[in-house]
Amino acid sequence: MTPYFWDKIWDLVVNLLSVILGGGAIVAYIEWRRYQREQEAIKKEEERLAIDVINAEIMFDTWRLHEKMDPETQLRIYKYQLEGTVRGYTILLEFVLRNTTATELVIIELRTEEPGVQRRPHELRKHDIYDVFDLHSGKYVGKKLDGLTTLGPNGTLGRAIWIERSFDEKQKLETAPSTIDVRVRTSEGRELTRGIPLREVEWISQTKEVGIGKKDDDEYRAYYVYYGRASELPPRIRALREESWPEEQIPF
Repeated sequence: MTPYFWDKIWDLVVNLLSVILGGGAIVAYIEWRRYQREQEAIKKEEERLAIDVINAEIMFDTWRLHEKMDPETQLRIYKYQLEGTVRGYTILLEFVLRNTTATELVIIELRTEEPGVQRRPHELRKHDIYDVFDLHSGKYVGKKLDGLTTLGPNGTLGRAIWIERSFDEKQKLETAPSTIDVRVRTSEGRELTRGIPLREVEWISQTKEVGIGKKDDDEYRAYYVYYGRASELPPRIRALREESWPEEQIPF
């Protein structure tokens, strides 16, 4: 049976019930149909957007006492009970936001959240790294994700995010995040949230070779290079140096 036929059946049932029970059934039916339409509208809006996850990794370390540690740090760990808590973590998130429709879609907010991590105190926040790069070119975009953005028909937006945070007695963190949320809000006021599991790794994202380049008749290996603003050289940059790429050719 078609949805139209089922709608007519429901209308007939409600009309019969309304005769028996009075106008309350009609009100209930109207509210129920309104709720259905709202849910259908939300689902339709969410279907206009898709988030394709390319990579989502986290590496972290914890506060641990060891013999070679200086006495001041040992005392600090004892005093503030830091043993076993998170000392810091690095997150690499690479994703593509897709417009699945044949019309333009206006994004008014795009952001991420790390569940379980409270607002950061200034002393730690000023040392945080949150850098955004274009996924395809590796070009540095800025310190926050895009605000007002228009995705063309079936258009895409690829982003790579490098996050580094440290923790101590100013803000203790018992466990590192296991997921990261990507939130998207459109001009229609709808919000899409995607919880992305983070894969725990010992080393963030190995360098990916993409071809062979030439300069002054000398061949060199070419890579996607991201995250040059990180506090430590991330693996992709380190790998370039290990290949003896001349210092001036590393795009920071």
